[in-house]
Amino acid sequence: MAWAWRWWRPGVRSPLRKADDTELDWVVVRENSEGEYAGLGGRNLSARGPGSEVAVQSALFTEAGCERIMRFAFNLARTRTRPKVSSVTKSNAQQYGMVLGDDGCRRVAVDYPDVETESVLVDAMSAKFVLRPEDLSIVVASNLHADILSDLGSALAGSLGLATVDQVGPLPELLQLTGQ
Repeated sequence: MAWAWRWWRPGVRSPLRKADDTELDWVVVRENSEGEYAGLGGRNLSARGPGSEVAVQSALFTEAGCERIMRFAFNLARTRTRPKVSSVTKSNAQQYGMVLGDDGCRRVAVDYPDVETESVLVDAMSAKFVLRPEDLSIVVASNLHADILSDLGSALAGSLGLATVDQVGPLPELLQLTGQ
């Protein structure tokens, strides 16, 4: 049985209309060298025969990588009108790599008492992009989460092609910025 959800309901005003009256001004900082796109894993492993295939996809997070991206985000926040960093993970369900990211944010935040900090689960941040975009300044997340959130932010701004993207860092692929 298939389920369908009709997102539009008569008489219900979409929260996206808020974008007409709200300035959309935030930056998504994306870690490009680690995380879910690290390419670790494999297919078929020891499975034999049709219908027995197995696939494993792993994410890689390092303490140095987590702190590097957090420090970059906090430094960038200091240049903004509203110095705020929103660290995005899914640490309630991915209790190793994502918790390492949360820990890195807490450690780095101590060095930036002038920057407002929050930790938000990725599903709640998706809702925040839609319902409270004015509350965003710097959003920092893992490779996968920032990939999805930057696309959502671009769509909210009007099109995936409207966001500016910049690769920065000692190696250009280390960090990606997407501005709304």
